Amino acid sequence: MNDTLPSSGANPPGPIDISCIQSLRGMRAPVYLHFRGRAEPQPAFLFFTEDGSLYACADQTDGGDAPTGWAPTIRWRIPSRATGSSIADFVIKHRDLFQRAYDGPDGEARKACDEIGLLLSLGGAMIEDPVPFSDGSIEETRADGACA
Repeated sequence: MNDTLPSSGANPPGPIDISCIQSLRGMRAPVYLHFRGRAEPQPAFLFFTEDGSLYACADQTDGGDAPTGWAPTIRWRIPSRATGSSIADFVIKHRDLFQRAYDGPDGEARKACDEIGLLLSLGGAMIEDPVPFSDGSIEETRADGACA
């Protein structure tokens, strides 16, 4: 789901930075965060910051709905249990689409945002980790933080 659409195509020109996304490769569930007492894990997102950096992160506040400490300009929900490699593979495979979503003219950026959202909603775009998590505390279930 695309929660935020580009405003006016006023993002700084240049290639997007996916180095944080690439660093997720090999992590079991880098955006998984589950607070004790909650039925579901925190929402997880792929999102751009204003400088064109693309990140994957779970909401860090209990009961919130967006990554905290960031000012995302464009974001999409992703599966909380997605593996780091599946997130990186998806972003690398669709890098041109992410670039268009970030810096295209309004109409083109909006179409790219919608296309990314559609790909993510189709189910096979990102594979969730099939290994069930324990229902223990955050320390038992959370992999290294993707936004660190």
